[in-house]
Amino acid sequence: MRKTFYLSGLAIALTIAATGIYAETVTVSGATLASNANDIAVNVNSDDGSIGNFYVTNGSANTVTTLNSALTYTRLTSYTGTAANPTEAASLTLNSSGVTLADGSGNALQLTGVADATLSATSTDAVNGSQLYATNQSISNLNDGLTAETAARIAGDAATLVSANAYTDTAVATETAARIAGDAATLTSANNYTDTKSTETLAAANAYTDTRVNNLANRLDDVEKAAYRGTAIALAAQQQVPNIKPGQIAVFGGAGHYKGETAGALGIVSALADGRTSVSAALGVAGGGEVGGRVGLAYVFGGN
Repeated sequence: MRKTFYLSGLAIALTIAATGIYAETVTVSGATLASNANDIAVNVNSDDGSIGNFYVTNGSANTVTTLNSALTYTRLTSYTGTAANPTEAASLTLNSSGVTLADGSGNALQLTGVADATLSATSTDAVNGSQLYATNQSISNLNDGLTAETAARIAGDAATLVSANAYTDTAVATETAARIAGDAATLTSANNYTDTKSTETLAAANAYTDTRVNNLANRLDDVEKAAYRGTAIALAAQQQVPNIKPGQIAVFGGAGHYKGETAGALGIVSALADGRTSVSAALGVAGGGEVGGRVGLAYVFGGN
């Protein structure tokens, strides 16, 4: 392999000749483009040391252009040699927004061979598929656990609800039966108490009424007897005044009977000095111990 370096004014040419298929040329100049099959050209259009347009060419189709705010690479043709054999890619863009890798149609490409990233709160590493798979598996296992836990809780809640309902139904039925039995017993006891008290009250009322009626009857009977005895006393004390002279006193007695009642009486009578006036008095006693009396005055009109 033969390598030649050229320094000419503002242009530097590096020529690498090989026995292989291609010859490589590197050109650094102010306005010159490398034009061989595999070229690199740096075109410096300012005097401040910056790179204006940067070209990597393989024919006329493959370029890396415009190193201003972004670096764009388009179409790298498969290279055959002893150093590398890269696969053809469409474009690679690097700018302040990030890195874009796409094929010739603009479709996204897969980036492989990414090492495991450091996972921490401050890490800025890109993660790879295996790390995402492990994360997804953890999430899936967590979801499975949550699903199983949810199902277990639902089943447990359902069983608890069924048990609570059964307990409540049993308790309500027991309480209802106890209340019904208690109400029946209370009603029976109340009825018995009411019947007893009613009987006692009625008996007391009847006894009181009977007593009052009996008392009234007795009172009426007493009144009746007293009336009868009074009548008997009156009959016994009734005595015709005898014809006596002034200064004389006559004593008399009598008996009377009226409707089963009997009485006796004693009396006196006396004529006054005028020969016409007389007075009398009588005291009678009935069979029940009743005592009655009378006083009478008589005056004789006419005659001598």
